[in-house]
Amino acid sequence: MAKKAPVTKTPFAKTAFTPQALLAKLKTQGLIINDDNTALKYIAYVGHFRLKGYWYQLQDSTTKNFLPNTTFEHVCQRYECDREIRAIIMESVERLEVAVRTVICNLLSLKYSPHWYLKTEIFAPRGKNGIGQMLSKIESEVDRAASRTYIKAYYDNYEDPYLPPSWAMSECVTLGTWSKIFAMLRDPTDRKVISSKFGITQVEVFESWLHTLTVLRNMAAHHDRFIDVKIGVSPTNLKLKNIKFANNKTVYASLTVIHILLNAIEFNGTFKKRLVSMEERYGAAHFQRMGFPERWKTEEKGW
Repeated sequence: MAKKAPVTKTPFAKTAFTPQALLAKLKTQGLIINDDNTALKYIAYVGHFRLKGYWYQLQDSTTKNFLPNTTFEHVCQRYECDREIRAIIMESVERLEVAVRTVICNLLSLKYSPHWYLKTEIFAPRGKNGIGQMLSKIESEVDRAASRTYIKAYYDNYEDPYLPPSWAMSECVTLGTWSKIFAMLRDPTDRKVISSKFGITQVEVFESWLHTLTVLRNMAAHHDRFIDVKIGVSPTNLKLKNIKFANNKTVYASLTVIHILLNAIEFNGTFKKRLVSMEERYGAAHFQRMGFPERWKTEEKGW
């Protein structure tokens, strides 16, 4: 088989521009700027490149000129709506993350021992991404937290086992690690008891939803966009409760997962009210760009 000829790439030759120059360019592209000071503030402190993710859908794909009547305020509205969604996701997933690790720790500590996570026999093998990787990750995260009072107190008084009990360890590791711990548990009863605490009796659904929460949390923590994107994970439909998503990769599907789980632990608070308020302030069109059905508040399952 003949080898493909190497692709010749041109060196990067673009130069940086001042906020003022970038603003002038936007004007030549037809973007309506009603307040130069506000626009310059966003360009200087949010960034032209980041804002581009909120306006490229408002441009002609060929000329890059903005569609008629497109204003900078419209771009800002998209950005602020996205920022607010991100903040709600971070807050809500944090609540669920603490709940997940507490439920897992309580059950397994009582059943096996406070150091259940060192008992390799309670986990099913998963190859290179299995028990060894999990323990390595826990060791690393506990070591990073060595200066915390509760970790230091353990090592000041004990040397065996070589890691602290799970209730202390749980304060150090990430949601992604808890998602993997749940997925590796060998006993199906353990898995079902844990998932049932969150109102989910279909274990495979809860495993999928935990993975979804991990992806959402990472996206939010790294300031990814939620408007005009598809999530890189598809939460499984909860058929027993007739939760079936038209498109599982939408932000709407993932937010439905959060809403259902918050309801199950009775810590929902103002989650839905905040989303309703946002839709009223920013407009239904922004929510539809995240996959929300038109009558999601009154007719969709899970809400």
